[in-house]
Amino acid sequence: MSSVHDKSLFYTLLRSYSDSCFPLAYHKVEYAGLERIPTDGAVIFAPNHTNALMDALSVSKVSKPPIVYVARADIFRKPLIAKFLNLLKIMPIVRIRDGVSNLKRNAEIMECAVEALRAGLHFCIMAEGTQRAKHSLLPLVKGIFRIALQANEAIGNSKPVYIVPMGIEYGDYFRYRSTVLLNIGEPINVTEFVRIHADLEMPEQINQLREKLTEAMRQQILYIPDNENYNAILELTYLLYKRQLQLVDNKAEGKLKARLSAAQQIVATCSQSKKNGVPIAEVLKLANEFFSERKRLEISKEAIENYPFSKWSLFGKGVLLLVTLPYFLFSAVATLPVTALYTYLCSVINDREFNNSIRFGITALVMPLWWLVVVILSAAFLPISWAVAVVVLMLPAHIFLHDYLRWWRVWISEIKLLKYKTLTDKIEQLNHLYFS
Repeated sequence: MSSVHDKSLFYTLLRSYSDSCFPLAYHKVEYAGLERIPTDGAVIFAPNHTNALMDALSVSKVSKPPIVYVARADIFRKPLIAKFLNLLKIMPIVRIRDGVSNLKRNAEIMECAVEALRAGLHFCIMAEGTQRAKHSLLPLVKGIFRIALQANEAIGNSKPVYIVPMGIEYGDYFRYRSTVLLNIGEPINVTEFVRIHADLEMPEQINQLREKLTEAMRQQILYIPDNENYNAILELTYLLYKRQLQLVDNKAEGKLKARLSAAQQIVATCSQSKKNGVPIAEVLKLANEFFSERKRLEISKEAIENYPFSKWSLFGKGVLLLVTLPYFLFSAVATLPVTALYTYLCSVINDREFNNSIRFGITALVMPLWWLVVVILSAAFLPISWAVAVVVLMLPAHIFLHDYLRWWRVWISEIKLLKYKTLTDKIEQLNHLYFS
């Protein structure tokens, strides 16, 4: 596993390429709290885990030093794959489900992690231990704290060891070209924590660090308790955030960060028994009814976020969609080999949480090759002016394809929303109950 913290031209080039491709997978990317990343010690990133490879790519953008990641051990079984993953600075981590007898291998992995931190690399472990596409948080695994404490024992005298809580918020977990916000919290100084709590045994230190990190991570995400009210509360964050945004002091924040702050306030209010004399249970009941009806009618959440809107705005959007339809058709045909490939792979894998990772990987690897084929074929069979036009039009085609599909979906949903007055009445009623 020595290659994990060896310098590698392959790693440098691949990381530079993936970092440059990553923003193309989203129509808006935002980072908040970059100034909180420590520069005077060993850094362990602790993000939530909701979107497979895209989570790691989100974190990669915030760090100048290379980042060492961990992944589940079963994907390292084939030597060739294991070597390739090590070149990418990804190490295996053994879980209980992999067999208790295999857990002893984690001692070597932790030593390797400590060496990486000693060498000045950053370390990242998805603290929940597994992924789940939900605005909530699973119990944190102990591995991240064991690594932090072992690193502190080895290098804490020369430099402090930090755990940096992170929250990754996606506009949509499953659709390509959505939005992503990476929110960075105040670092936990593990070295200082151990000095203050030197009287505690390691299990108790781990428990207290887990409590601190859990609370810190919850503050960085849209944390909604995973109970029977989850869908209703999440629906309220879509329905009410525009008006709530006006009540939140967000002048110094980016658009996605300000939106998160407004949504967090709505969630906090939902934990109360009443709001302005109105029982929260009554608001949640109505929100849950709205959610069920919206899902039945297949109306996108973006449409209810945009409400209120006029028929004239719908007309204008329709005209724009009509005008850009020829380029959409060109884009669909021009990128068909790539989109067909990742659509097939997504259908085979049958796990929606990997969809965007598959789309990103295939687009990053295959699209440049396909573009080169188009360049060669155009140059060979078309007049030079036509060949140049085709090549230039190909450049944004894949991005435009997904953006157009998103505009179309939202436009159709907005038409449906205006058609069903019972839904718009519920929106008005919920706003009145919540903000009265």
